[in-house]
Amino acid sequence: MTIIEAKAPGVGLGRHVEQVVRYAFAEGVDICVLTNGEEWWLYLPMRRGVQFGERRFATLRTREDPLERLGSDLEAFLSKTNLVDGTALQLAEERWTQTRRDEALRMAIPEAWRRMLAEPDEDLLDLVGQRVDVDEQTGLEPTRDEVKSTLGPFLGPHDSEPLTSPPSGPDPPVSPPRTPDPDSEPKPSGIRLWGRYLPVSSWIRVLVLVLEGLHDRHGADAFEEVLSRLVTRRSDTLARPVQVGVTGSWTNRSIPIPEIHRRSYASLKAFKHPPTDLELIFD
Repeated sequence: MTIIEAKAPGVGLGRHVEQVVRYAFAEGVDICVLTNGEEWWLYLPMRRGVQFGERRFATLRTREDPLERLGSDLEAFLSKTNLVDGTALQLAEERWTQTRRDEALRMAIPEAWRRMLAEPDEDLLDLVGQRVDVDEQTGLEPTRDEVKSTLGPFLGPHDSEPLTSPPSGPDPPVSPPRTPDPDSEPKPSGIRLWGRYLPVSSWIRVLVLVLEGLHDRHGADAFEEVLSRLVTRRSDTLARPVQVGVTGSWTNRSIPIPEIHRRSYASLKAFKHPPTDLELIFD
């Protein structure tokens, strides 16, 4: 059995997650769905040990995802045959596990690289020394100390401390890529967020997509708590409001390009995502 909770198009789904998943859990349902037609959030209600929002194993976007993928996922997770014989649950569990693994690696790999640069890692120094080809005839190879001394300006300072719980607001210090110059920098044609390409039509769209992505991944409660200084549910309090997708939240359109850039990366770091998760793409 499955439960599908349908909301009107444009309604933010985040505020309804706990209610739907809690009800499905009480009913002993293997898979439940929360949708507004544009997005379909699929959950494993019986998954224990994680918060309700973290039980999501798939997100389907009817306006963005390829039709082939939409059809494949709907067939895999919601077809009557798969639900009855248990195949849907098995596939959902596999997707949930793979998604959590991918997210963990996206955070762990950049952190490991930063630690290697900040210490610096002796194996890395030895590898650089082995790759140096100054004089093939004499076999000149620098010592570890020589490599460390030469690369000093490139090795630090770096933040090698592990990331902790999110701060109370979206404005922690970050070290994102170069801040764009509004007088000379063209607007990006798209972004790559967590490896997924998304087209953009304006600079403010970069921030909106980042906020949408964080809401999608972390749920409405965490989104509104962590980013309470950046988003609001009252558009009338903003000079030029812009809606953050279907989250039910708004942010201000009237901010300079460098501030859009800073807020995008600061918002990611507030949720412990490294700056490498966001790439601006220019034609």
